[in-house]
Amino acid sequence: TRAEEELQENIEDEIARAIFQKKPSGIQAYGTTTKTIIDDDGNEFTIGFTRPTKIPIDYKIEFSNEGYFVPPIIMDDENLVHEWNKDMESVDSLLPQGKNVIICEMGTYDNFLLKCSERLCTNAQLEIMMQTKEVLTKYINALKEANSSLYEEFNSYSKGARCTFGYTCSKPCKFSEGITLVRKI
Repeated sequence: TRAEEELQENIEDEIARAIFQKKPSGIQAYGTTTKTIIDDDGNEFTIGFTRPTKIPIDYKIEFSNEGYFVPPIIMDDENLVHEWNKDMESVDSLLPQGKNVIICEMGTYDNFLLKCSERLCTNAQLEIMMQTKEVLTKYINALKEANSSLYEEFNSYSKGARCTFGYTCSKPCKFSEGITLVRKI
């Protein structure tokens, strides 16, 4: 109905306004939804964000005993990795921040490919993008080995971010490391 559409529009305006107020200046906010915000001086800013989509995939998640997640951007510096692990260990008993997790994911292949269409993107959280890419690679290898008819379909998702397999971004990021899924941040 028209009332629901207006409510949705108002919610999206509020989300964009909140992002604008919290994000550092000079940082572009990307996403599938874009809104124009006008600041107190009358300047227009385009704010992008992506609303979550419900995908029926079941997860079982357990904490791993294999240490902590180390951000890829510091992985090449042994001293930074040591400091990171020391910091994570210091808060380990308080909260599970930084712990590696084991993820068991169950669902249909259609829903997994839908997940790839959302999570293989520079705008997605790094760890989610990496996990999705890792699972996709395992599926592709297993499908190839099994000589499955699904191999070609899954393999078409392995060329990079979602903009490389049919998704059209409203504001392309032009971030080559993100597009090729080798980003470290």
